[in-house]
Amino acid sequence: MSETDKPIIFHYDRVEDFIRAKLHWLKSQSGGYSMRREVLRFGGISHTQLSRLGSGKRRLTRDLVEPLAKVLRLKADERSFLDRWVKSERTCPADREIETRAPSRTKRSPQNHLLNDWLNVYVK
Repeated sequence: MSETDKPIIFHYDRVEDFIRAKLHWLKSQSGGYSMRREVLRFGGISHTQLSRLGSGKRRLTRDLVEPLAKVLRLKADERSFLDRWVKSERTCPADREIETRAPSRTKRSPQNHLLNDWLNVYVK
C-alpha cells in the first residue's frame, strides 16, 4: 500500500469502518506497528477497547476520541471531525425531538401498581 491508499476519515460512513481501515493501513505501512504498544505509549484507551471499537461491539464516546486519535495518528482536522462525528451520533433525531418539546407539568400516577389504592387512602 502507498500513501495514496491511506484511509481518509471523510470518506467513511461509519466510525468502526474507518478504525478498522486505519489500523490495517498502519500495520501494512510499518512492520513493527503494534496496537498494544501504541495504546501503552499513549494511554487513555486499552487494546481491547480499540479492538471492540473497530469491530462495532462498542460505541465510541467523546472521552475516547483524544486517545483514539493519538493511537491512530490523526491530524488536527481529522480529530475535530471525529469529535463532531461522535457528538452527532450521540444526538439521534429522537433525542432532538424530546429536547424541543416542552416538559409536561402534569403529575403522572403509577398505573397497575399493587399498592396504588392503598397509598391514595393514606397519603392524601
